[in-house]
Amino acid sequence: MGQTQFFSLQPSEATLFRGACQIYSGLVSAGKDADVNTMRKAISDALTIANIIEAHVDSDEEMSM
Repeated sequence: MGQTQFFSLQPSEATLFRGACQIYSGLVSAGKDADVNTMRKAISDALTIANIIEAHVDSDEEMSM
């Protein structure tokens, strides 16, 4: 077994991680290979969704400025 790695994600990174995991799961369930290319597509799709949301939605913090 390899060396244990420890890392900490910021809240926004953790949210994108969860979204990418859900997308990846859906892609694999739909028959895509469970490989790094599918993983990269899931991450890219999650980032695209986040960017679209960011462009169209103001957060509470942005509204109070």
